[in-house]
Amino acid sequence: MLDEFAKLYQQWAEALRAKDVAWFESIEDDRFSYLGPDGSRKDKTAHLRIAEHGARGELATTVESAEVFGDIVIVTGEHWVRSEVPDDAGLSTRLTEQMRAGVRVRFSSVWTSQRRLLHHHTTPLRGEPRADEGLAEEIDDVYRQWRTAMSQRDSAWVERTEHANFHYTGSDGTRKGKRDHIRQVTSARDAEFRTKIRTVDEYGDTVVVTGDHWARAEVDADQADLAPEIVRAMAAGIDYAFTSVWIREAGELRLAAHHTSERRAAP
Repeated sequence: MLDEFAKLYQQWAEALRAKDVAWFESIEDDRFSYLGPDGSRKDKTAHLRIAEHGARGELATTVESAEVFGDIVIVTGEHWVRSEVPDDAGLSTRLTEQMRAGVRVRFSSVWTSQRRLLHHHTTPLRGEPRADEGLAEEIDDVYRQWRTAMSQRDSAWVERTEHANFHYTGSDGTRKGKRDHIRQVTSARDAEFRTKIRTVDEYGDTVVVTGDHWARAEVDADQADLAPEIVRAMAAGIDYAFTSVWIREAGELRLAAHHTSERRAAP
């Protein structure tokens, strides 16, 4: 069920980027209510007005739980959202500023068994910042690009982003350089990826990032040079913990090393 709702929230992100008001109209129940991170309350009409008059935006979602209670499903997780919302979108001044800069919130959603959205409640995360806001935003952006590149088998992006001396250590203990890793990326079909950043630490021109990946793909074992058990796990969906090391060169982040370990329990 987590996978189903992850796909649903991916559609949400695509609708937000495209200003697809019709998608929100189709998914939100007529009784829909929204409680925003600034405490504002909106019904379906007011919420659709934001989608209609707001600017195109970006949304990244991590679905953490989906629990069934009779005909209701309660979904929880985190959103990161950024949008150039206009001043007349009906949001508070503070939330408007946060949306334009990028804001991370925790959410609870209530869905019917027919996958109609009844209620969506968001609360801004108050924890210690993971890093300087500018750096955190940059890291969020580069991992969004990563997910897109992996899903689209975009070897050109990998070529540009990985350092010439890139080292990859897989969850089965295999080691790969840049050429072999690009071959692995291009071997994957129908790939899906989700990422949750846990920590971001900067040491001069070096940035160390830790977090969780969830990945699913049909992989050509020979081309990717992966063990059969990893290929089978990838086809079913696999959770990883990861550490990545990025180096800044000429103002751009380059991925120097990426190490993954399979998680034995879902994050």
